[in-house]
Amino acid sequence: MIIGEAVRLGHADANPLMSMKLKRDKAAKKPELTDDEISEIREALKDEPEWMQTSFDISLHTGCRLRETRIPVNCIDFDENKITFPTPKGGEDRAFSVPMPTALRPLLERIRKSKQKFTVEFPFQPSRRWQQFFIKIKKTHLTFHCLRVTYVNRLRRVGVPREAAMRLVNHASELIHQIYQREKVEDVAQWRDAVQFPA
Repeated sequence: MIIGEAVRLGHADANPLMSMKLKRDKAAKKPELTDDEISEIREALKDEPEWMQTSFDISLHTGCRLRETRIPVNCIDFDENKITFPTPKGGEDRAFSVPMPTALRPLLERIRKSKQKFTVEFPFQPSRRWQQFFIKIKKTHLTFHCLRVTYVNRLRRVGVPREAAMRLVNHASELIHQIYQREKVEDVAQWRDAVQFPA
């Protein structure tokens, strides 16, 4: 990529690496969290800073990304029971609102009463802090983004229509949404005999 940019800018005549057909490694699929893993993480988070506990709960119940868990308190509407994410991935033009999950309301009310301006205040490199946390609890296969994967899959399992699920997690396209789905055999077992043919 760097040599390609040098060619584009006229600093190099050609890119000899093009003929090598180097391909970018595919990113590993992020797994879905199990109920046991969620319980273990919650228990381990009791010994961690409050911002980690808060960001975990917000993402678990909304499927939002780590940076999106820092919600301005004035974007939480307790009367209309909704949360607005003002600067999601893609910028302010992609701002969206979701119904406030009932399980989050007590946490968000506590934050409002504490007069905080945001739901969390991040330290330097919060995603690195999460990576260190997962190493510490010996769950190196997990990342914070697994919460989003988990939320998307649980929406599907309880029968939330794809369009509604996409709206809840602010996915712009069905292709992106499908990348998050982790169908298991048992998820589709009920349709094993859905198609019938003459004997």
